[in-house]
Amino acid sequence: MGPLFGDETAIPAMARMLAALPAETHGNAYLLLDTLEDQQMLAHPSGPICTA
Repeated sequence: MGPLFGDETAIPAMARMLAALPAETHGNAYLLLDTLEDQQMLAHPSGPICTA
């Protein structure tokens, strides 16, 4: 999977995409947030690691 990029308006769509990926998927997702308070945990395959 290629990288996913988005800002905070993309969180709902990216959350659905990450949750739907097969468990063996590897890749990166990047979200640009205004503040750390906007950070939230998203369901994702066991392969990727989500960090702020």
